[in-house]
Amino acid sequence: MATELGAAAVGFSDGRSDRYDAVELLADGVLKTTRRAKFEHPEFGPGVGETQVRFYSRDAWEWVEPDTRGNGTVWVGEAEWSQDYTLNWKPLAVCVSAQGARREIRDYLHANYSQRSQVPDADALNLQPQSNRSGEPDPVINNAGKQMLVAFRWAAISDERVTKPDPEEFWR
Repeated sequence: MATELGAAAVGFSDGRSDRYDAVELLADGVLKTTRRAKFEHPEFGPGVGETQVRFYSRDAWEWVEPDTRGNGTVWVGEAEWSQDYTLNWKPLAVCVSAQGARREIRDYLHANYSQRSQVPDADALNLQPQSNRSGEPDPVINNAGKQMLVAFRWAAISDERVTKPDPEEFWR
C-alpha cells in the first residue's frame, strides 16, 4: 500500500533537501518522487517537458514535509435527542476547503432543519482540522419535527513532517 503525500520537500541522508511536485511513500519504505518540467516560452506560452520520476531507498531519505493542504472532508454527526446519545457520523463533502465546508454545512442545515436559527451561523464554526465545532452537539428540530443533536467536523490531510519507517517495525 502506498501513501500519496502530494507536493513536498524531501530531506536526504546526506543533508541536502529538495522540492518535488509529487511524493509517494511506498509500502516497503521506498520513496517515489516526481518532478514535472514546466517552462514559459516567450513566443508560444507555457510548455511542459518530460516528467522525471525517481525512487529512493529507505536509507537515502530522512523526512518528507508535504505542502500544506487546504482541502479536507467535512462530516456531520446526528442523533435523536436523549441523555444517552451516540452521534452517527457520515461524510457530508470531500475535498473541500474550510470555506467550502461552511457552504456545505449551511446548505445541509437549510435542507434538513426547519429551525436553523438554533444553530450557529456556519461562518462562525470552528473548522480547525480534527476539531469539533462546539464541543457538544447542538439540539435542533429537523424537518420531520424530531428534536435532534447535530455536530460537524472538518479534517484535512496533515502537513506534518513524515519520517521514514523504523526498519525493526517494518520487517515484523
